[in-house]
Amino acid sequence: MRRCPSARARAAATAPRPPRAAAAATVPRPPPTPASAWDTAWRRPPTATSTPTATHAPTWPSATAR
Repeated sequence: MRRCPSARARAAATAPRPPRAAAAATVPRPPPTPASAWDTAWRRPPTATSTPTATHAPTWPSATAR
């Protein structure tokens, strides 16, 4: 005798499943992409030889100088 779809779904729902952490550990993760030179230069803190940007005067006249 054929089982109805609801009984099949109920049996699948009650079947013991492996925990998700164990299933995720078996999936091979891709190797990390190496950061490009632009990324490393952007994230590097400013050095003494780099040009400071905060001390530069703006290239446009300020609104209060009018």
